[in-house]
Amino acid sequence: MPIPATHPSSRTREDGNKKNKHIYLTVSGRELVDGIMKPLAEAEGEAFGALTVEEQDVSLPLFRKYADALGVFIGNITKRR
Repeated sequence: MPIPATHPSSRTREDGNKKNKHIYLTVSGRELVDGIMKPLAEAEGEAFGALTVEEQDVSLPLFRKYADALGVFIGNITKRR
């Protein structure tokens, strides 16, 4: 099934290898990244920067633990598909 032109990404297979696929952002995907994702990442950095150094030192290990756990749970979801 073809991907609609408005979809944020496109997929292609590499010649000679059916397992490897490359995913590219379409024009709408780049617009999504530039218009939404970049400002969100900047806001996240600014919000973290509003914490004191001590608060950052305490928070960062907890954020890493949370991100690691989230990755495991997301991995479990994708394995069930």
